[in-house]
Amino acid sequence: MSLTLTSSRGTSRSPSRGARLVAAFLAVVLAAVLAAVLAFGVSRAVSGDDATPPRAHATDAAAELAKLEQRIKADRDDADAWQRLAPIYLSRASGSGDRALVLQAQHAVEQAIRLRPDDMATYHAQGALQLTLHQFAAAREVGLAAHASYPDSPDALAILVDSSIELGRSVVSFDQCAPAKADQMPLANTLFIGRLPPLGCPAR
Repeated sequence: MSLTLTSSRGTSRSPSRGARLVAAFLAVVLAAVLAAVLAFGVSRAVSGDDATPPRAHATDAAAELAKLEQRIKADRDDADAWQRLAPIYLSRASGSGDRALVLQAQHAVEQAIRLRPDDMATYHAQGALQLTLHQFAAAREVGLAAHASYPDSPDALAILVDSSIELGRSVVSFDQCAPAKADQMPLANTLFIGRLPPLGCPAR
């Protein structure tokens, strides 16, 4: 995919070395920020106030896990409980290396998909699971679907960026949304991931 810069008069030229370096730098910064957003989203399931001591976090997480497991015993169609269980299992698995917890997370994701297939919380849980399992191509498809349905969601974008980086896919490029207004658009709105149209521009 070629990298082009479009002037406000609609003419194109090859980018300077400086422009390419700026684009590369923005790619690294954007990827780091969005990966942190995804990690934060998963960790929030088990950590409350950041000032809470680790032991209190563990106690709260255990209590939350027990409560959610009781909910699904009482109602196997409790979609919210399944969605919340998946990241908790994944967080516990990352700390213990227990494969059984990953399998429990997988089951929770399957149930969330069954009950709420197009919900952002389901996309988030599914993407986190596939990234954990290093199923990066599948995670990217989830990210694409999530971003298409929830274009303003940082969780959707984080899944997409993380999986695209792991796959070595293009992360940042420049494209024209409207040649006459390209120079007036915020830089963030000219960034796009993989094959997505530029964020902030209509799909074409």
